[in-house]
Amino acid sequence: MEERRSHICLYGGSFDPPHLGHLFAAVWALQTTDIDRLLWVPAWQHAWGKELAPFDQRCAMLEAMLRGLGERMAVSRIEQELGGVSRTIRTVSALEARYPDARFSVLVGSDVASEVHRWMDAETLFARVSLLVAGRAGAPLAPGEPGDGLRIPDVSSTELRAALARGDEAYCRPRMNAEAFAMCTRWGCYR
Repeated sequence: MEERRSHICLYGGSFDPPHLGHLFAAVWALQTTDIDRLLWVPAWQHAWGKELAPFDQRCAMLEAMLRGLGERMAVSRIEQELGGVSRTIRTVSALEARYPDARFSVLVGSDVASEVHRWMDAETLFARVSLLVAGRAGAPLAPGEPGDGLRIPDVSSTELRAALARGDEAYCRPRMNAEAFAMCTRWGCYR
Protein backbone atom coordinates (compact mmCIF):
# COMPACT_ATOMS: atom_id res chain seq x y z
CA MET A 1 0.00 0.00 0.00
CA GLU A 2 1.29 3.43 -0.95
CA GLU A 3 2.08 5.80 1.92
CA ARG A 4 -0.21 8.81 2.15
CA ARG A 5 1.49 12.10 1.24
CA SER A 6 1.10 15.03 3.61
CA HIS A 7 -1.46 17.55 2.34
CA ILE A 8 -0.51 21.23 2.74
CA CYS A 9 -3.09 23.85 1.85
CA LEU A 10 -1.97 27.37 0.98
CA TYR A 11 -4.33 30.18 1.88
CA GLY A 12 -2.91 33.25 0.22
CA GLY A 13 -4.21 36.77 0.22
CA SER A 14 -3.68 40.34 1.27
CA PHE A 15 -5.19 39.75 4.72
CA ASP A 16 -5.42 43.52 4.94
CA PRO A 17 -6.75 43.21 7.59
CA PRO A 18 -7.41 39.55 8.37
CA HIS A 19 -10.95 38.92 9.60
CA LEU A 20 -13.20 36.20 10.90
CA GLY A 21 -14.49 35.38 7.41
CA HIS A 22 -10.94 34.34 6.50
CA LEU A 23 -10.77 32.22 9.64
CA PHE A 24 -14.13 30.54 8.98
CA ALA A 25 -12.95 29.59 5.47
CA ALA A 26 -9.74 28.06 6.86
CA VAL A 27 -11.57 26.10 9.56
CA TRP A 28 -14.09 24.86 6.97
CA ALA A 29 -11.25 23.60 4.77
CA LEU A 30 -9.48 21.88 7.68
CA GLN A 31 -12.65 20.23 8.92
CA THR A 32 -14.05 19.02 5.59
CA THR A 33 -10.96 17.82 3.69
CA ASP A 34 -7.85 15.76 4.35
CA ILE A 35 -5.60 18.81 4.88
CA ASP A 36 -2.82 18.16 7.39
CA ARG A 37 -1.57 21.73 7.59
CA LEU A 38 -2.89 25.07 6.38
CA LEU A 39 -0.35 27.79 5.67
CA TRP A 40 -1.58 31.37 5.64
CA VAL A 41 0.48 33.14 2.97
CA PRO A 42 0.15 36.92 3.12
CA ALA A 43 1.10 38.68 -0.12
CA TRP A 44 4.43 40.49 -0.07
CA GLN A 45 3.56 42.73 -3.03
CA HIS A 46 0.04 42.49 -4.46
CA ALA A 47 -0.06 41.10 -8.01
CA TRP A 48 -2.64 43.67 -9.14
CA GLY A 49 -0.72 46.61 -7.63
CA LYS A 50 -3.01 47.14 -4.65
CA GLU A 51 -1.35 49.12 -1.84
CA LEU A 52 -1.06 47.05 1.32
CA ALA A 53 -0.49 47.71 5.00
CA PRO A 54 3.06 46.80 6.10
CA PHE A 55 3.79 43.08 5.78
CA ASP A 56 4.94 42.69 9.40
CA GLN A 57 1.72 44.25 10.68
CA ARG A 58 -0.44 41.95 8.56
CA CYS A 59 1.57 38.92 9.75
CA ALA A 60 1.26 40.02 13.39
CA MET A 61 -2.53 40.35 13.04
CA LEU A 62 -2.75 36.89 11.43
CA GLU A 63 -0.61 35.37 14.18
CA ALA A 64 -2.84 36.99 16.81
CA MET A 65 -5.94 35.57 15.12
CA LEU A 66 -4.43 32.07 15.00
CA ARG A 67 -3.03 32.05 18.54
CA GLY A 68 -4.41 29.13 20.51
CA LEU A 69 -6.01 27.39 17.52
CA GLY A 70 -3.49 24.56 17.30
CA GLU A 71 -0.55 23.53 15.19
CA ARG A 72 -2.41 22.75 11.98
CA MET A 73 -2.49 26.44 10.97
CA ALA A 74 0.55 28.70 10.66
CA VAL A 75 1.58 31.95 9.01
CA SER A 76 4.22 31.54 6.31
CA ARG A 77 6.57 34.36 5.33
CA ILE A 78 7.59 32.58 2.13
CA GLU A 79 6.53 35.50 -0.07
CA GLN A 80 8.73 37.87 1.93
CA GLU A 81 11.63 35.44 1.38
CA LEU A 82 10.90 35.33 -2.35
CA GLY A 83 10.45 39.11 -2.65
CA GLY A 84 8.93 40.95 -5.57
CA VAL A 85 5.38 40.63 -6.82
CA SER A 86 3.51 37.77 -5.17
CA ARG A 87 2.70 35.00 -7.61
CA THR A 88 1.11 31.75 -6.46
CA ILE A 89 3.11 29.68 -8.97
CA ARG A 90 6.41 30.99 -7.50
CA THR A 91 5.20 30.32 -3.97
CA VAL A 92 4.09 26.78 -4.81
CA SER A 93 7.42 26.04 -6.54
CA ALA A 94 9.39 27.24 -3.51
CA LEU A 95 7.26 25.22 -1.10
CA GLU A 96 7.40 22.10 -3.29
CA ALA A 97 11.20 22.32 -3.07
CA ARG A 98 10.98 22.74 0.70
CA TYR A 99 8.43 19.92 1.18
CA PRO A 100 9.09 17.49 -1.69
CA ASP A 101 6.96 14.70 -0.21
CA ALA A 102 3.84 16.84 0.24
CA ARG A 103 0.94 17.49 -2.07
CA PHE A 104 -0.54 20.96 -2.21
CA SER A 105 -3.86 22.70 -2.56
CA VAL A 106 -4.83 26.35 -2.70
CA LEU A 107 -7.82 27.75 -0.80
CA VAL A 108 -9.75 30.72 -2.17
CA GLY A 109 -13.11 32.29 -1.51
CA SER A 110 -15.80 31.93 -4.16
CA ASP A 111 -15.40 35.67 -4.85
CA VAL A 112 -11.83 34.98 -6.06
CA ALA A 113 -12.49 31.65 -7.80
CA SER A 114 -13.68 33.33 -11.00
CA GLU A 115 -10.31 35.15 -11.27
CA VAL A 116 -7.87 32.24 -10.89
CA HIS A 117 -7.66 31.75 -14.67
CA ARG A 118 -5.93 35.19 -14.75
CA TRP A 119 -3.16 34.10 -12.36
CA MET A 120 0.33 33.74 -13.77
CA ASP A 121 0.81 30.28 -15.33
CA ALA A 122 -2.63 29.23 -14.09
CA GLU A 123 -2.78 26.10 -16.25
CA THR A 124 0.58 24.87 -14.94
CA LEU A 125 -0.33 25.82 -11.37
CA PHE A 126 -3.61 23.91 -11.32
CA ALA A 127 -2.01 20.87 -12.91
CA ARG A 128 0.19 20.76 -9.77
CA VAL A 129 -2.24 21.78 -7.02
CA SER A 130 -5.91 21.31 -6.32
CA LEU A 131 -8.22 24.25 -5.82
CA LEU A 132 -10.50 24.44 -2.78
CA VAL A 133 -13.26 27.04 -2.93
CA ALA A 134 -15.09 28.28 0.16
CA GLY A 135 -18.53 29.73 -0.53
CA ARG A 136 -18.91 33.41 0.27
CA ALA A 137 -22.05 35.53 0.46
CA GLY A 138 -22.57 37.33 -2.82
CA ALA A 139 -20.53 34.78 -4.78
CA PRO A 140 -22.47 31.49 -4.73
CA LEU A 141 -20.93 28.22 -5.79
CA ALA A 142 -22.41 26.12 -8.55
CA PRO A 143 -24.85 23.45 -7.34
CA GLY A 144 -23.04 20.26 -6.40
CA GLU A 145 -19.64 21.89 -5.80
CA PRO A 146 -18.05 21.06 -2.43
CA GLY A 147 -19.23 23.79 -0.09
CA ASP A 148 -22.40 24.51 -2.10
CA GLY A 149 -24.88 25.99 0.37
CA LEU A 150 -22.08 27.08 2.72
CA ARG A 151 -21.78 30.83 3.05
CA ILE A 152 -18.83 32.23 4.94
CA PRO A 153 -20.00 35.30 6.90
CA ASP A 154 -20.09 38.37 4.68
CA VAL A 155 -17.01 40.18 5.93
CA SER A 156 -14.92 42.36 3.66
CA SER A 157 -11.39 43.62 4.27
CA THR A 158 -12.26 46.64 2.10
CA GLU A 159 -15.19 47.51 4.38
CA LEU A 160 -13.09 46.86 7.49
CA ARG A 161 -10.37 49.25 6.26
CA ALA A 162 -13.02 51.94 5.74
CA ALA A 163 -14.52 51.31 9.18
CA LEU A 164 -11.08 51.39 10.81
CA ALA A 165 -10.34 54.68 9.00
CA ARG A 166 -13.47 56.27 10.44
CA GLY A 167 -12.91 54.71 13.91
CA ASP A 168 -16.07 52.56 13.75
CA GLU A 169 -15.31 50.11 16.57
CA ALA A 170 -18.89 48.76 16.63
CA TYR A 171 -18.53 47.57 13.01
CA CYS A 172 -15.02 46.13 13.42
CA ARG A 173 -15.17 44.27 16.74
CA PRO A 174 -17.57 41.46 15.73
CA ARG A 175 -15.67 40.92 12.45
CA MET A 176 -12.06 40.85 13.70
CA ASN A 177 -9.98 39.04 16.25
CA ALA A 178 -9.88 41.25 19.39
CA GLU A 179 -6.07 41.35 19.52
CA ALA A 180 -5.78 42.15 15.80
CA PHE A 181 -8.31 44.97 16.26
CA ALA A 182 -6.28 46.34 19.19
CA MET A 183 -3.13 46.24 17.02
CA CYS A 184 -4.88 48.20 14.27
CA THR A 185 -6.01 50.79 16.79
CA ARG A 186 -2.55 51.07 18.40
CA TRP A 187 -0.75 51.31 15.04
CA GLY A 188 -3.29 53.68 13.48
CA CYS A 189 -3.84 51.28 10.59
CA TYR A 190 -5.87 52.62 7.68
CA ARG A 191 -6.22 56.14 9.12
